[in-house]
Amino acid sequence: MSELTTAGYLLSVAFKIDGKIPPDKIAQVKQHKALMKSLGGLKSAAKESPAKAQTAYASASETINVWLDGVDLPPVGNQAYDPRALPVCEAPATGPCLREK
Repeated sequence: MSELTTAGYLLSVAFKIDGKIPPDKIAQVKQHKALMKSLGGLKSAAKESPAKAQTAYASASETINVWLDGVDLPPVGNQAYDPRALPVCEAPATGPCLREK
């Protein structure tokens, strides 16, 4: 969560077109703040009841997909996030791969 907080914010600010624009005016930063708020809501809802956690999870899932789209990344559940989709490493490895033969 701490990495998503800091690295996600930095990624959001990277979409700044003009150096004169304050970060809070960037759409991706606004989306990141909404994401952090919904994830905080999910964390507290998970402590209360399964029903509230389900509702908060649905909201957080929607919010993270909006932010991912804003920073030009595929939505949650996309095969791009599945390490099994990476090619098997050859010796020596010549590109991104996680799996050994």
